[in-house]
Amino acid sequence: MNANVTWHQFDSDVGDVEFGTEWDAQVTFKLSHFVLLAKYARYDAVSVPASGDVEKFWLSLEFAI
Repeated sequence: MNANVTWHQFDSDVGDVEFGTEWDAQVTFKLSHFVLLAKYARYDAVSVPASGDVEKFWLSLEFAI
């Protein structure tokens, strides 16, 4: 099993504007010939409240010979 969590803060280079923050999480399980990957991401907008918020979840399964 492999897991990680990452946090990002997005700011403008000019004008000191804070766009928002994002949390990312990923977990990978390897079982024999199978690899299961689960990812989650949540972006919270600051400059454009609510309408710019995004939340996503991915799930994938790989098979290798």
